[in-house]
Amino acid sequence: MMIIKKLRTPLVSWDEFCFASSRVFWVLAYSTQTLSPNDVADTSSTAAGTTLYHRLVRFRDPSVVPVLDLWVQEGRAIDQEDLHVIIKQLRKFGRYKHALQVYGALLNCYAKAKALEKAEATMQKMRELGYSRSLTYNVMMGLYSATEKYEKLDLLMEEMEQKGIRIDKFTYAIRLNAYAKTLEIRKMEMLLLKMEVDPEVTMEWHAYTLIANGYLKAGEKEKALMSLKKSEYLIRPSQRKSAYEILLTLYASAGRKDEVYRIWNLYKNIGKFYNHGYLCLLSSLAKLDCIDDVEKIYEEWEAQNTYFDFHVPNLLITMYCKKGLLEKAETLVKKLIESGKEPNASTWSRMAMGYVKNDGMEKAVEAMRKSILGSFHGWTVDTATLSACLDYLDHKGHLNEAEEMIKSLHQKGHLSEGVYMGILKNLSRKPLVQDLI
Repeated sequence: MMIIKKLRTPLVSWDEFCFASSRVFWVLAYSTQTLSPNDVADTSSTAAGTTLYHRLVRFRDPSVVPVLDLWVQEGRAIDQEDLHVIIKQLRKFGRYKHALQVYGALLNCYAKAKALEKAEATMQKMRELGYSRSLTYNVMMGLYSATEKYEKLDLLMEEMEQKGIRIDKFTYAIRLNAYAKTLEIRKMEMLLLKMEVDPEVTMEWHAYTLIANGYLKAGEKEKALMSLKKSEYLIRPSQRKSAYEILLTLYASAGRKDEVYRIWNLYKNIGKFYNHGYLCLLSSLAKLDCIDDVEKIYEEWEAQNTYFDFHVPNLLITMYCKKGLLEKAETLVKKLIESGKEPNASTWSRMAMGYVKNDGMEKAVEAMRKSILGSFHGWTVDTATLSACLDYLDHKGHLNEAEEMIKSLHQKGHLSEGVYMGILKNLSRKPLVQDLI
């Protein structure tokens, strides 16, 4: 649904896997009909129709979600303050069901923003008004997991049981994931047993990958491998691509190169695949410290890739830099340039990191400069590498160069005006990059 994608504070996406249930929240709870502007009580022709509030209060169908969808389709934004006002007015008019529908949006906004107190207050209001659904609780459980408030997960599950609210596969998975993170292995195992005997839960492959991940973190490799085998038996044909990509990573974490290649061969038999599969395999082999294998697979990708993706060579460059193989990294960068593929900001950032680790500070400064100049919106500077470069320039007495580097960061939008001025003011103190961290 369009509203999920374009709220000014976007809806929550379940902690790596579990927060995905918030999307289902909308699909299951409300109508998915599509409206045209003419359906909204011809409000588009009036001044009142320019506000979301007036559209909603004049709309009388069971669900107001289509109105929200249309608003977003028109390129308009919705923020939390708008929702607060709308909820207040809908309740004033006795339209509690519509108000609750907008509570759902508000709860997801707060969960995504990790605004714990506001999310809890919204959840409490939904309780008081009798709005209790599994997926609402799952959103709160996902938020508690993301903010490491693990002790509150059991309380919510107990509340669900007391109120007769169904504990579904998403609820179980959030709790399993939290047990795995905190290495509460016995509790994880007991919950899995409960899940396996629950007649209303159909076991799926990803539950066992969560279990396997917990075992791996706890150093119980054999149990992890058994869980991965169980996971494989449950993979449906339509799930193979995403499932195999996760299995590649987990078998690598278990130190099983043979299983990595076995899954890779299954993956290749699915049919046409693209760069993400190669990235999963390469990162898995790199985790196993198999440099020769990484280079061989990279050559295979190079020979048959349809769409060039810098993430692939950047992964190889990262491995070389971490291993101190700077000449190999430089050769790869040179080869990319000669083929007409200009290295991006991430490439140069990785090179800078490698030079710093291997005491090549002149080259590190130059690579960091190129990284900043080629940076893009959303790029994040490696503060440790930047700090090392600035300290080196300070030590050499090249404050002008340090100032230019900071100015470039500011001009590219990676530093606020306040932080930028603060750094310039204290440029000669050490460490120079304290205000960035």
